[in-house]
Amino acid sequence: MEVYYLPIQEVDQELIHKRLEFLLRKIGFEEIQCKGKTVALVRNDLHSDYVAYETVVAYMKDRIEAEGGTVVYMDEPSSAYKEVIVPDGEAVKVAFIDERVATCDVIITVNHIKANEYSGFSGAVNNTGWYSASLEGRRELVGLTGTEHHKAVAEYAAAATRNRQRFHVGVAMDVVADYVNQEKLTAAGATNEIVGNLGIVVSYDMVAMDEALGDIITQATPVENGVLSTVEKRTWDYFKDISPNSEWQAILLRADRMGLGTRSYALVKDEELIFYGEKI
Repeated sequence: MEVYYLPIQEVDQELIHKRLEFLLRKIGFEEIQCKGKTVALVRNDLHSDYVAYETVVAYMKDRIEAEGGTVVYMDEPSSAYKEVIVPDGEAVKVAFIDERVATCDVIITVNHIKANEYSGFSGAVNNTGWYSASLEGRRELVGLTGTEHHKAVAEYAAAATRNRQRFHVGVAMDVVADYVNQEKLTAAGATNEIVGNLGIVVSYDMVAMDEALGDIITQATPVENGVLSTVEKRTWDYFKDISPNSEWQAILLRADRMGLGTRSYALVKDEELIFYGEKI
C-alpha cells in the first residue's frame, strides 16, 4: 500500500498548507467525496501547543467542510455507545464503540506522532482504537495489560473502521515523549524530544502508514540531549528504548492479521517511489 511522505523541517503554516494540499492531491483525497457525509475526525492532541499539528488538524477540518462534509471531533469519549461484535477478536469479543463513530460515514485520523507509554507511539492504529472507544470501552482497554492490551487496541480499531471509508494523516513534527518526568529530564540536562521535525505522511492504510512512520523515525538521527540521551541501553527501536514494555510492532502485526491494512508498504517521497520489502 502506498504511503505518501513530504519532509518538512520548518514549522510554517503556509508551507504546511501547501505541502498537505499537494499530498492530498497526489493520493486522491477527493475520492472520499465528503459531501453529505458525517466524518469522525480523530485527533490525539486536544489541548496541545504544537503549532504544526494544530495547523494540520485545522486544515483537514476546513477541507472536509469545504467539500460538504460534517465534522465530528473524536477526542473526548462519550458515555453513549454501540456494541460491535468482533468475530475474529482474541482480546475483545464485543467492542463498546462511541456512538458518534458507530454512526459516522467516514473516519479520518490526524495523528501527532509521538512516544506512547503503552503502545510505543501514537500512530493511526492506536489512535483509532483508543479514540473510537466510548467511556466503557476505554475502561476495558485500560484494564488490560501487555499482549492483551496491544491486541485489544487493534481490535477496537477494527470494530470502528470495518465497512467505513477511512483516511489517515501522520504529523511527524515535534516528535516527543511528553509523558516522561520533566524534572528528571531537566536534572539530566535533557529535553523530551526524540528526533527533529521530519514531515507529514498520508495514506488510506493505517497499518502501512504506521509501519512507514516507525521506520522513518527510527532511522532518523536522535536529537542531541533529547530523551534518548537519558536511556542506558539503546537499540534501533527508539520507542521501546523509552518505554520498554511497549510493543508497537505487536499492535501492527495484529492489525495486519485482522485485515486492517498491510505492514508492507511503498513509500512515495518527493514524488519518488521507494519500495520496501515485505514485512512478516
